[in-house]
Amino acid sequence: MLKGNVGESSPVVCNDKIIVCTKTGVVSILDCDSGKLLWEYDTGEQIVGSPAIIKDHFMILTAKGTLFCFGKE
Repeated sequence: MLKGNVGESSPVVCNDKIIVCTKTGVVSILDCDSGKLLWEYDTGEQIVGSPAIIKDHFMILTAKGTLFCFGKE
């Protein structure tokens, strides 16, 4: 179902959603109940760590050291 191997990254559950990162750089948000894909973004860089959530944002750090921040505004 995911576009790549999750590798070392652990999925994170927040507000009835699951955030999953793959080693190939794809970040996906799935609905907890249905498993339906709600959002997806390809960072273009390998991700080996788990997402961090702070208030209305979540952050992803890539293996190259790029920090992606997603959220409202």
